[in-house]
Amino acid sequence: MSGWGRKLAYCIAFSIDGATDVTRRYVRCPAKYGADRTRAPEEVVLWVMLEIRKIRRENLSKQERRRLMKEDEREEKELRAYMASALAAEMTNLLPPNQQQTTRSDDQKTPVSRQEAAAEWLRTRQGGTGQPNPDRPGEGR
Repeated sequence: MSGWGRKLAYCIAFSIDGATDVTRRYVRCPAKYGADRTRAPEEVVLWVMLEIRKIRRENLSKQERRRLMKEDEREEKELRAYMASALAAEMTNLLPPNQQQTTRSDDQKTPVSRQEAAAEWLRTRQGGTGQPNPDRPGEGR
């Protein structure tokens, strides 16, 4: 949505068989590009969308309504994924720069077996030398 020069609060898609709030598709970063949604409570917006769908679909066959309901569910899942990725990106930006690594080096990778995990745990507890760490109580036994 960058480039429009305006913040967007509502974007409603209408079709022959219903209406859907697709704002999440076009406003990926609500804090930056979204306007406050204060015209109506979210529950009312959802109810209106569902009523429009109901009216538009009342003369359709049961099979066609079922197909459209599955399509609605897929679209909702897609729109939720947009929000989840936007939240993840926002959370990543909150971390200090040294903690924003997305790839791990070979020495940071999780060991593949229990023996390797146990050996790795032991190495870290023993200070990486393979010998008990005298600075840690109970490790000199």
